[in-house]
This record gives sequence, structure tokens and C-alpha cells, in this order.
Amino acid sequence: MTRYYFYKEENKWYIDLPDYIDMGGSQCELEMVSGADDFLDLLSGNGENVSLNISEAEFPDCNKLVLTERAENIMGGAWYQTEGQVMWLCSVTLFVFEGKYPDVIYYSTYKKQ
Repeated sequence: MTRYYFYKEENKWYIDLPDYIDMGGSQCELEMVSGADDFLDLLSGNGENVSLNISEAEFPDCNKLVLTERAENIMGGAWYQTEGQVMWLCSVTLFVFEGKYPDVIYYSTYKKQ
């Protein structure tokens, strides 16, 4: 399980992935769009940031995003669904999950103890 930080800047959501930027990626590639932004609004309570524990393996008190379709167009990416929320995750997902779009992505909101 890995913790990822998401933040909102000028009303746009981004994932904080400094390693991706260091490898030549750009900030705009890290923007969360097409439902992922709405999902983060929901998880953050319409806040400005949220941290998520994310894994390919199930863990206690987790929820899941289920792969519904791999995009077969120039944009790539894949469509995922969770409890009524549908979202597109871009090819940065391949960076996070070492070259694949998992069938299920397990997640939970990280809350400091």
C-alpha cells in the first residue's frame, strides 16, 4: 500500500508525483479529470487536498475502483467505477502501477491518528 497526496490548485485536482516530473513528465499530465476530479471533491469533502492509501491488494477498511474498460483511443487510459462514481484514469496510472491498469484498485482515505 502506498499513500498518495492529491491537491487542488486553481480549481483543478492533481496527484503529487515528483518522481514522474523528475523523469520528464509534466504537471498537466498529473491533472485529475473526467470524473476523477469529482471523486476527489467527494473524498475531500470539497476541500483542497486529500491523501489516499492505494494498493493492488485488498487491505482492511478499503474501498475499490473496478476497471470497466481500457480506452482504445489516442488518449489511452482506463475507465474505473466505484459506488456510482465513474472516472477515467490517464496513462499516469501505468507509472503508479508499474506498467499496468489493475483490474481492481483498492483505496482508503488517509486520516492522521
